[in-house]
Amino acid sequence: MDEKQIWESWLDEEHSEKLIRIRNAVRHLVDIEEQQYGGLLPYYVPHGIEHFQAVEDLIRRLIPGNRYENLALKERYYLLASAWLHDLGMLKVVNHRVYGNIPSHKEIRKNHHRTSEEYIACHWADLEIDEVDKDLFGKLCRYHSRSEDINERDLEEHIVSGHKHRLRLLVSYLRLADSLDVGLSRAPSRSYMECLAYDIPQDARLHWIKCRLINGVHIDPEEHCITLQFRLPEQWKNEVHAEWDSSKLEFIIEFVADDFRDELRRVMNIITRANISFYLDIKVEKTYVPFDAQALNDIGSLVMNYDIMTHPSATRLLEIVILGLANILGFSLSRNGRAAAFQTSQDAIQKIKHGEGFLDLVSENILGSRRCHLGLRELISRCRALLNEKDNLNQVADELAIIYKGYHDNRKKIRKHSQKIFEKLLKEKPLGNELPDLNILLYGYSELVTRALCGLRDFLILKQYPGCEPRKLYNSDIEKEVSNRIRIFVCECQPKTQTDYQDRLSYHDGCQYALYLHRRGFTNLVIIPDIIAGTIFTRIKIDFVLVGANGITDTHFLHSAGHLGIITLARSIPKKPCVILVTTWDKYKGNTGLHDGSSDPDRYKLEGCLFRTIRECGCNRHHIWLTRDDAIFRRVSEGGICLSNPREDCIPISDVDYIITELGGLEVKGKKSEEIIEHFNKLSSS
Repeated sequence: MDEKQIWESWLDEEHSEKLIRIRNAVRHLVDIEEQQYGGLLPYYVPHGIEHFQAVEDLIRRLIPGNRYENLALKERYYLLASAWLHDLGMLKVVNHRVYGNIPSHKEIRKNHHRTSEEYIACHWADLEIDEVDKDLFGKLCRYHSRSEDINERDLEEHIVSGHKHRLRLLVSYLRLADSLDVGLSRAPSRSYMECLAYDIPQDARLHWIKCRLINGVHIDPEEHCITLQFRLPEQWKNEVHAEWDSSKLEFIIEFVADDFRDELRRVMNIITRANISFYLDIKVEKTYVPFDAQALNDIGSLVMNYDIMTHPSATRLLEIVILGLANILGFSLSRNGRAAAFQTSQDAIQKIKHGEGFLDLVSENILGSRRCHLGLRELISRCRALLNEKDNLNQVADELAIIYKGYHDNRKKIRKHSQKIFEKLLKEKPLGNELPDLNILLYGYSELVTRALCGLRDFLILKQYPGCEPRKLYNSDIEKEVSNRIRIFVCECQPKTQTDYQDRLSYHDGCQYALYLHRRGFTNLVIIPDIIAGTIFTRIKIDFVLVGANGITDTHFLHSAGHLGIITLARSIPKKPCVILVTTWDKYKGNTGLHDGSSDPDRYKLEGCLFRTIRECGCNRHHIWLTRDDAIFRRVSEGGICLSNPREDCIPISDVDYIITELGGLEVKGKKSEEIIEHFNKLSSS
């Protein structure tokens, strides 16, 4: 294609030549990335030549016809060239030249916009950029990211060679064009499960979903509307068993559309005031197309594990590893313990190599900082042994299917055992008609605790309505009536809160937990700040405190930080609630210590905040949990004031009254820890 022909009407010959030189310089960088640095980042949507060209094309579609004439010549040049410069920070070669080393892929992704700016500041000549233009290009690169505030004063009109240029307007068009480059061509080649295990940031996972689900984008400047067409599996269209998956996929589609609407809202007023071309709404269309086996498996994994996309529970995390490994080996797993092959293109040795690499990723990216996940550690060892010992992939897949089925069976067993334990605990408690009859406090999202609560509700239903089958009463009036008798206080679990650009909540444990409980039919739900737990304990008779576990040692159970404070508080009040630990016994790992140091530096910067590692407390969580205010963060950091958010707690088993597992329930109050461990180990080996 003739380079000059593409934008002949937008630019004069001088600026057309400049744009061509910038394109060629960027192409050269990408060639170096491919030849010397192993290619583009594998688990993220590609940020290469195709993306740069697509953003340039989208800018033209956003400003169609001769409307570009409302931009100054230099503004057009800056806008088109920025399409090729804004994501240079995603290249390893660029990071190497800027920092002298290659950061982790996560760090590259998080800081790529600022890395692009720094690279231009130092290497503008290599990019064929005029020195007078480097600062403006740098700002375009930095502010194209949604992590930067588009209303910053730094984005006021920028003067170059005596002429003012509307920097905020150019950033707005660049942001919008960049966000609209979605489609299958940009989806990573790796499976969805691999991307999850690699622990890529949520915004990158969301972009993965956009590229997999969106068939195309139509821009209508006359109607001031952008239409997203989503592709759905034709195989699900008329299948009754896919109804639940389809409904959840609808929710994901709306979530994705809302994310686009949010991006549009950020730039809408800026673009509208410029009176060049503007857009007021994002519309959604759907089309059903046949999916191949791999794509169908990926979309099924996406739907099944949508909650994990934002934050995995310990139990779901185990499932992710099983499903992910099977996916890489070319198999899908079902809950009935069967494995079905869907991919035969690679030989077994290559697949096993990829499977081992997948397990290495899980170990490095999850176990490296979350040392309390003893169940995950045990599962990885088991999977490694399978890959080394079995003669063929079918045997490995069959074993994985059995493990996967076991996780689902364990949930059912916990529900059944919980029903019996609560029957024992509530034997003398009258039901009555006053609401609520029971008060329960929860801390830390747990699917197994939710199953235990279902067991409690089963008992109450049977006591009130003998002879019925509680599992068949989902969403019935009876289930709603009984559920309303269980008032559940859900702690927000603030250490796990993650905030994003513009103070958007990226993850909030209390909300996720309460929504999951609501989907399970519980309706009397109250989300509370963690610190209010003391007020609740002293003014309301809390009957039960239920918690899960990531791991169990000979003397302690391990979970996210905050659990120890809640349980210690529950033990300190006169009217002590019954503390129940709900877990599976595969998380037992013997005498394994928790606080064995941290690989984090003593002090480090994270998104503008100064963090300190408290060695006695292990690793920090690497995210911001506070409401974001860059000015305050800057003042705090400049004052040498540090933040710290330790990840894990170690809680004595002696602080628990009952333990419920898939093996059965046990009253542990007053028992020695070795007696408790011996009891469950005997059940496990029988």
